[in-house]
Amino acid sequence: MARLNSLTERGKETQRLLGEILLKLITEKGYDKITVKDITDKANIDRTTFYLHFKDKDDLFLKSQQQIIDELIEYGQKIDQPYPRATLVFEHMAQHSEAYRVLLNLDENSFFSKHLYFEFRQKSGAVFLLRKTAPW
Repeated sequence: MARLNSLTERGKETQRLLGEILLKLITEKGYDKITVKDITDKANIDRTTFYLHFKDKDDLFLKSQQQIIDELIEYGQKIDQPYPRATLVFEHMAQHSEAYRVLLNLDENSFFSKHLYFEFRQKSGAVFLLRKTAPW
C-alpha cells in the first residue's frame, strides 16, 4: 500500500488512518471536493508525511480499495466449504460496513465496483459468489 519500501507498525497505522479519514470525508463532502489538505488536516499530519505514503488522494483511494478487497478475499478463504466461506465474507463486510457503504454506493461503473468484480473472478476461492446458482 505504500510508496515506502518497508513500513513500521506506525507507518501501517498512518496509512490505515488516512484511508479511514478519506472514507469519512467522502460521506461528508463527496470524493471530488476532497483535497489532500483536507485529509492531512483531519489526520493531524503534515502533507510531507502523506506524500511519503501516497502520490495523491487517488493513490490513497485506490490502495485503500485494494486493501479492502485483499482483506475480504483472504477473510473469505479461511474455510474450504462454500457456505461457511460466504458467511465469513458477509461477516467481513459487516465489520467494515462504513467502508463498504461508501465504496459500494459509488457509481456502479466505479473503479471499486469493477475491481471488486474482477478480483472475485480471478480468485478461485471467491468465484462461487459470482455464480448464478449457489453451489450449496
